[in-house]
Amino acid sequence: MRYLTFNQEESRTYKICILVNDIRRDEIERAYIRPYNLDPNEIVVLDLHKVPGKKSTPVKEQKAYLTDELAPVLLDLGVEYLIVGDGDYFKTLTKTTSTPVSISSATVPIRTLCRMYALSSSSSRI
Repeated sequence: MRYLTFNQEESRTYKICILVNDIRRDEIERAYIRPYNLDPNEIVVLDLHKVPGKKSTPVKEQKAYLTDELAPVLLDLGVEYLIVGDGDYFKTLTKTTSTPVSISSATVPIRTLCRMYALSSSSSRI
């Protein structure tokens, strides 16, 4: 899992996590941080699991990545909000069939992922 932080020294906690397919600092600053006046020191950017050679990652693999790999990291970092930069992952997290057009509706409270993680830890279904 690749990541990016914007402050000189890494922090133990980050309030916001931006999930993207490719980590491109300039694009992330331009698309998410500057327009919404987010504090870069409160942000960690993580890349999403993608199946090489496929246009999209199957939902089953998305769920496995979200619950087995991503959720524990986000909980350790104290993340409160996710900004999901991938439509397929957003739909998997929110259990919706459409993607939003603005960041305000693309922000997912971390408790959504925590519920998924808790459910997958206690059973094999999400």
